[in-house]
Amino acid sequence: MSSHTVIVDDSDTDIIEYMNIELGPFRGKGWSTQTGPSLDEETEGPIHNSTLHVATVEDTSIVFPFNGTRVAVFGSIWPPTATFSPLTLSQYSVLGWDYGGGSSMQPFQAPNLTSPKNNVNFFTSNDMPYASYVLTINITTASENSPYYLDYIAVQVPDPVASLSFTPSSATSEPAVTPSPSSPSFSQSSTGGITMLPSLPGFISTKPSLPVGAIVGATIGGVIVMAVMVITIICAGMRRHRRG
Repeated sequence: MSSHTVIVDDSDTDIIEYMNIELGPFRGKGWSTQTGPSLDEETEGPIHNSTLHVATVEDTSIVFPFNGTRVAVFGSIWPPTATFSPLTLSQYSVLGWDYGGGSSMQPFQAPNLTSPKNNVNFFTSNDMPYASYVLTINITTASENSPYYLDYIAVQVPDPVASLSFTPSSATSEPAVTPSPSSPSFSQSSTGGITMLPSLPGFISTKPSLPVGAIVGATIGGVIVMAVMVITIICAGMRRHRRG
């Protein structure tokens, strides 16, 4: 079955829920936004929609409900600004899918780079039956010197004959993205907008309309039959009256 990929930008907070820290000294802290294109797209790669969501503290998370058969997460990695700063560590899970008995959380350890890199594949799920799932992202290690950068989430959905699917306003048609060598590749033909359910043949009347002449003729015929029945009843009553 053919499929296409819907790109959900990090800026679409109607779909992606960013969870800040609720307790402790860092209460209320968590996510911020960073806008602007890639400084050098040729060597660093593009930033989708020129926006990133940034986490500079650990124990923050993301919740993303979706319908699809596969999901992938892409972001940016910047070199740490301090020599001994721990590298960013994030973990990924798709509720409703057990990965064939594997670990429920899939970790991604950011590599120690010397220059920024965008459009990096942090996570790609296995193939799943088409259904409703919830992607959960936990940021277990992040700091001001080594932040976590989310760029976009890609969801693969099938191309049924008739479907009703919602795509957020920030979803746009995208060229092919390059996942990591160990991750399955996506079919990159994403579309934006709202696809409404087309008219189904079962809800459309296929009976031909009757000609006007046939309708008028049937009406006159019915009147004549009723008149004959009335006259017959009257005549029968008169005969019984005379006999009496």
